[in-house]
Amino acid sequence: MDVTLPDGTVIKDVPDNITKTELNAKLKANGLDMAKYEPTIGQEILASPAGRFISGAGEFIDAGAQLLPRALSTVSSLGGFNPNPVSNWLDRQAASVDEGIAKKKAEMDAAKLATNFQGADISRFMGNAASVPNLALMKQLAPLAKTIPGLLESGAYMGMTGGALTPVTENTDNFAGQKAIQTGAGGVFGAALAPVGQVLGRGYELAKALAQPFTESGKKAIIGSNLRGQIRPSDIGDVVNRLDQAQGLVPGSQPTVGEISESGGLEAIQRQAASKYPQMFAPREAANVQARREAIGEIAGDVGKKELFETARADAADLLYKQAYKQTLNVNRDPVTGKMLPKADRDAANAEIADLLDTPAIQQAMKDAVILAKNERIDIKDPKGSIQGLDYTKRALDKQIATAEGDNEKRILMGVKERLMSFLQRQSPKYAEAVATYAEGSKPLNQMAVGEYLKNKLVPAVGEEGNLLRENIGSFTEALRNPNTPKLATGFGGNDLEQLFASSPEQLQTLKNIATELARKSNAQDYGRGVGSNTFQNLAMANIAQKTGLPFGLVNMPYLGAPARKIYENATETMQQQLAQALLDPKATAQLIAQAAPSERGRLMAAALRGQLTPAMFGAPSTEFMNQ
Repeated sequence: MDVTLPDGTVIKDVPDNITKTELNAKLKANGLDMAKYEPTIGQEILASPAGRFISGAGEFIDAGAQLLPRALSTVSSLGGFNPNPVSNWLDRQAASVDEGIAKKKAEMDAAKLATNFQGADISRFMGNAASVPNLALMKQLAPLAKTIPGLLESGAYMGMTGGALTPVTENTDNFAGQKAIQTGAGGVFGAALAPVGQVLGRGYELAKALAQPFTESGKKAIIGSNLRGQIRPSDIGDVVNRLDQAQGLVPGSQPTVGEISESGGLEAIQRQAASKYPQMFAPREAANVQARREAIGEIAGDVGKKELFETARADAADLLYKQAYKQTLNVNRDPVTGKMLPKADRDAANAEIADLLDTPAIQQAMKDAVILAKNERIDIKDPKGSIQGLDYTKRALDKQIATAEGDNEKRILMGVKERLMSFLQRQSPKYAEAVATYAEGSKPLNQMAVGEYLKNKLVPAVGEEGNLLRENIGSFTEALRNPNTPKLATGFGGNDLEQLFASSPEQLQTLKNIATELARKSNAQDYGRGVGSNTFQNLAMANIAQKTGLPFGLVNMPYLGAPARKIYENATETMQQQLAQALLDPKATAQLIAQAAPSERGRLMAAALRGQLTPAMFGAPSTEFMNQ
């Protein structure tokens, strides 16, 4: 080769295999002071790994620049049989491109010599592999390389393409012949070397997997890769989005990965992590349980809050009740005009009250009403004869409902009470007004009553074993869905939860949020139950299996896996702790999973190393290639 020194001096016919030291000694012996011929900054940049990578990545452009004017010239000259000004101009352009390529090669050779670079130019080869055409072809050929015949075929294709996209740097006068040799030899070498590439790729992946557990970045990569491996590929995007957007629906609660992910694999890992590190997961569970209890307790209220609303309700309704109590009961007359009702209406009213009074619950309530009134220094001799007497009968029914055993008995008594209330309000408009005023003042108390009712459904009774962290998820959820819950909680009917909490929608939303969090918790437990996975216990070994494509059972065989597990014992323990911590932070887990996704370019390069594609892509077996 010819070497151009920085001052323009050209040294011809320098042996290709000479070192810089040998060249310096030779030139010094011929009277040249080589001290001034140190590599320039430009040569150092050009000969650096990055410079050689960029050079390799751009070779397809040079190859295309050589091919284009020659192809156009061939077409314009009718295959070379009719040269003309256009084809001649194109030929000159081709020659100019050749000169430029030769100059670039000379500059690279000089930079390598000046920096004492020797050996195969792997950086250039990798740059060639990472070029746009090669990556596109890799993507198309990857499925083909899954079988031995397909591997050989894809290797041949890649080798031929590599040869075609390598610029001709020698004997450009015979460009077509050189290009044919490059392309054909590339195909042969590509097919021949493809199985070797596969073996080398496996070895590379194994070496990488063996080293990863001993670096922080490697640990994170292993954790992210194994987490990603627990999710169906089609679900990865949805899972990452759910984790990234995770938030507690109840103030003070923080969901875990298992509760948010809706992934059986991730929940299985979390169950294993929680089993090994209960000191990490138990506080989170306790905090979430306490947050839900406090949220529903806020709706249920305390004694002082209830007394405050009861006083306000009484102040608003008592005067109206007193006015209604002055009215005697006469079902035969219109309560507003006092006029006698038509016979049919009288008969219907008398039949209605007679049927009510014949109800055992009413009969008992009337007896209790007399006692209840006496306790308030009120003398009611015949409860059925006045609005006041029947209202006290209603109050006695309220006590029966409060002490009823079971929801069914309570429901029956409430039906009787609703019939009595309907009758009373039709007989006394003033009483109806009092009831409406009382009902308005009862709204916050009824909301608290529902809150208390649902709290009792959620929180186990005092003294129940394990009640500190237990939640009766099924009972709470069923009660929240039951349309009779407001009636069962308050003793009054006519309202569903939406109506009851119309004035306080945020409270209803809190109840729904509690139900959602409980569903997450329950679903996570169900997802994780029965999903077998030993990933958590064998992070390092699982990573080796994943990277090499070998069956986990083979990698983890007793006589092979036991020594390896001993070597990775400390690293595995650290990774387990880091993984457990990540499972408590959905956003951090989302980041780990997302970062574990290989880029398209990285995926294709890995495929090449695994032997799905061929080493021929690194350049055609030209004379230059052979020399290197």
